[in-house]
Amino acid sequence: MKKYKDFRDITCSNWIFLVVIMLIAVIISKVVTGAVLLMLVDSVRDTFKILYLLYSCIIDMFVILLINTLFSKQELSCLGITSRVIEGYYKGMFCGTILSVLVIAVTYFGLSGQLEINKNINIIVTFMMLIGFLIQATSEEILFRGYIQNVVKKKNGNRFAIVIQASIFALVHLLSVEGQPIAVINLFLFSVLLGWIMAYFKNIFLVSGIHFIWNIFITFIINGKISGIVVNDYVTRFNFKGNSVFTGGKFGIEGSLFVTIIFIVMILIIKIKSGKM
Repeated sequence: MKKYKDFRDITCSNWIFLVVIMLIAVIISKVVTGAVLLMLVDSVRDTFKILYLLYSCIIDMFVILLINTLFSKQELSCLGITSRVIEGYYKGMFCGTILSVLVIAVTYFGLSGQLEINKNINIIVTFMMLIGFLIQATSEEILFRGYIQNVVKKKNGNRFAIVIQASIFALVHLLSVEGQPIAVINLFLFSVLLGWIMAYFKNIFLVSGIHFIWNIFITFIINGKISGIVVNDYVTRFNFKGNSVFTGGKFGIEGSLFVTIIFIVMILIIKIKSGKM
């Protein structure tokens, strides 16, 4: 197979093929790991199930890099995998913290509710979940903002590539939104935001850091759940009251209209900063 170093001469049909092959491979990986979990479903605690799903993303990362090597043959730098690992993570975590604190501030002052503090938190389990969420965030970023966005971009440009990867990202999370359209929109906007950041900074670890901190704040500080999945080992949890359009309903604050507005504003800021790319 011909090696495309930067995909400068790739055809439209090729990028579609490469994206489909990658998605099929990742789905097979998820099905296999999920099948193992189903065999254990009656014998393990919910916390272990969540940890298992998070750490199984290591297998996904291996599959992604393997398919990239066998089919698209992109260099790792094309996926945003650089030597600036620590720098990327801490800058991403800093930006993710700002984004998450902004969401907390807006929702706290915009909604009524009570703050619940978990007095039975298991430090070891929480630490293991933190590592697991970092693995999961990095795995998703390599797939969507690294591989898919770059493959599509080489022929069609950043805008089209970001829309494609964001659409796929929202679709694969569709089963968890419980029929809430705002949640789907927010998943799409979150992916668009990370897509533009990736296009501007070209560091997969930076967007992974943002994704990681966003998941951590949503799970352990605001909701006690992530993408509709309840996590019992949270630190604090806001029990918001009001219209589900603003509280996010069963899906959690990720399905809130407040978050939609914040994401749109952040995307516009990044676009203004990046200019024409």
